[in-house]
Amino acid sequence: MASATRQQILVGFGSEQALQQAHSQLREKSFSTLRSAVIPPLSKSTPQQRTIKKDTPKAAGLGGVIGLSISGLIFLAAQGIPNQSSIQNYPGPLLAVFLLVGAFFGALGVGLISFFAGARPTPPPTADHQLEVEASTEEVKAATQILLNAGGRLL
Repeated sequence: MASATRQQILVGFGSEQALQQAHSQLREKSFSTLRSAVIPPLSKSTPQQRTIKKDTPKAAGLGGVIGLSISGLIFLAAQGIPNQSSIQNYPGPLLAVFLLVGAFFGALGVGLISFFAGARPTPPPTADHQLEVEASTEEVKAATQILLNAGGRLL
């Protein structure tokens, strides 16, 4: 009998129990060329890739608007203080400076917060519990169906 080509199937499961159930169902069917292996979950010490949020510029713009609004309110409150000749004599240039400084610090603050909040490790794209199955070409479809019915997802 000629040797058949073999294919590998990698399936992820949400729990150890679902993985064991699928593994036992595969053994019950007793495929002639089936080989399977449980892949241990990633350890906590495995470094994960970090990504930055793509919304940082949008958050910085929002922070600039918030900073602009708050600095405008502070300027209006400062105009109400009596005996502040510098504010009362030059309201236009001071208002512009207040608004620009407020917008700058608002954009900087919220942009940095958004930037660093998005720099968390991305979860690995695979499941914690994986089962790798190698079967002949004829048995792959049946094995895949059993694994998917047991709650797995193809990886």
